[in-house]
Amino acid sequence: MKKSLAVLAIAILSLLFIQESNAQASANQTVNLTVSAVYKISTSGNPGALTISNG
Repeated sequence: MKKSLAVLAIAILSLLFIQESNAQASANQTVNLTVSAVYKISTSGNPGALTISNG
């Protein structure tokens, strides 16, 4: 019984260690977007207030 508990504890600790080693504290990503002119906007239902700003 003690041996199986020890094996189970070692397995759980090794899984936690593997999970921690694969984790990253932060990530950086750059995304560039270009939007062409919008010629028509259609809505349906009750969309609420629509605000369009330039820039």
